[in-house]
Amino acid sequence: MAPLPPVIAAILRVAAVATPIVGRAFIDAYRQAMINAAANGAKAGAFKAQRMSLDEAAKILNIKIPPQDGDVVERSTTIYEANDPEKGGSKYIQEKVDLARRILLEKFPDQGGASKEAPKE
Repeated sequence: MAPLPPVIAAILRVAAVATPIVGRAFIDAYRQAMINAAANGAKAGAFKAQRMSLDEAAKILNIKIPPQDGDVVERSTTIYEANDPEKGGSKYIQEKVDLARRILLEKFPDQGGASKEAPKE
């Protein structure tokens, strides 16, 4: 086999030296991005600003529109407590239930629980 031209050999040496350096830089940048995201609360509330429709809120709480008196608060409390992360539940579902409750109480303030907040941890 013929020896490689000096230019190609030099390029291969530079690539061999640079690859681990660039790889470590990408890993460090990813770690720093995760630290920044956690510090800014991006994981927990990434989609919190999104609104849901009235129909979606009713489906989440499994109630009909217009709701019966007290249904919104009763159903939201039951589902919220059943999804407690300490009991193996989901924080994501809790946030969806809380948003559904707020939307329904905003539209139907006569439900008697407009001032009540969903239980917080």
